[in-house]
Amino acid sequence: MNIGSGCAERQIYVGGEYVPENEARISVFDHAVLYGDAVYDTACAWGGQVFKLDEHVDRLFESAHALKIEIPLDKAGVREVVLEIVRRNKLDNAYIKIIVTRGVGRMPLLSPYHCKPNLIAFAIPYLSLIDSDAQQEGIRAGISSLRRIPSECLDAKIKCCNYLNHILMRMEANEAGLDEAIELDIGGYVAEAPGYNVFIAKHGVLHTPGENILVGVTRQTVIELRRRRE
Repeated sequence: MNIGSGCAERQIYVGGEYVPENEARISVFDHAVLYGDAVYDTACAWGGQVFKLDEHVDRLFESAHALKIEIPLDKAGVREVVLEIVRRNKLDNAYIKIIVTRGVGRMPLLSPYHCKPNLIAFAIPYLSLIDSDAQQEGIRAGISSLRRIPSECLDAKIKCCNYLNHILMRMEANEAGLDEAIELDIGGYVAEAPGYNVFIAKHGVLHTPGENILVGVTRQTVIELRRRRE
């Protein structure tokens, strides 16, 4: 799954076509715009290789299945779109996002029926939410006063595009002079952070929450690597 490096005019995949970024459009009546009714997954590439692409595509399909959204391509087709969008943008190290919206219905109302789903994919040079200095020195995080939406209301395993809960927690943390928020569930137990899973290393033992969380691909990789050392 090798890809390339460096492109002037960024290409986006949307509506079944590869188009220049300034031509990429979705309808204002798309359910993603009206209601946040969409799913997505984020992958990364390093050194010309997309990290665990199959696992990211599998999770995208699991999220779409949970919301009863029909992805317009099969898994092989989605994988090829991801690889092609990175190739077209000539990137070795990339931040990749795949989005599937429910699409446009017959009327701009809540009904999810009779919509035509839309697949979007883009790749940009790799970026991190934490700058290089913070990665070396650590960041400041605090417990949010808000709570993670419980899985009884919206399954945390669904990677959907409604991230308002996480955004509000991040804003609260930043406005308090912190870098990141720690999210608790309704019972007061640590769940995750906005965009991250949480681990604690204590007395040589690695701990991570198992409930009310997005089951991250990176999280699973860390667990696998730890088990290899046992």
